[in-house]
Amino acid sequence: MPRIVFEQVDDEGVDADMVESHEVPVHHDVAALRAAALGDAMSTVRNMAEHTRLKSLSDLSQALGELDQLLQHGEQNGPPVLTTLGVVLNTILTNAPLSTYENARKQALQSSSVLVQHMQAYDIQVCSEDSYKRLSGFFCEGVSLFPEFTPENARALGHLGEALYDWCDAIYTLVG
Repeated sequence: MPRIVFEQVDDEGVDADMVESHEVPVHHDVAALRAAALGDAMSTVRNMAEHTRLKSLSDLSQALGELDQLLQHGEQNGPPVLTTLGVVLNTILTNAPLSTYENARKQALQSSSVLVQHMQAYDIQVCSEDSYKRLSGFFCEGVSLFPEFTPENARALGHLGEALYDWCDAIYTLVG
């Protein structure tokens, strides 16, 4: 069993018997330390999500023609992850209930340029609580209602599939 070593935090003597019995006096507010650490961790996650969102937008903006081809592929019985990705994008961008890929193509996914414009202009403050709850079925590990909707499957669509998935995941993180 590893030995626990405590650092002395002030000039009050801490003797060997206190260290062995783990009766070392606590001189700081543990709850405040935990809250600060949690706040730092949440800030780090939000910063990572924002970085991912911006990188995804950059990747998508630079490949509009290729993105149009990917969106059209979904209309022709494309891979299940692509149709699910289209539904998730439409739900995020329109606050609409879950629908079909065909409906998503008539709304937020009309074309690559329309999609990217909507993604760039998206304000996370407008995401309704109902939309966020609907999205949890796609992003919560262990309870996914859509097992095909994974980063690995999106990656199989190529770099644009991955960028679309990453943007959705980043938005879900930022809204949460």
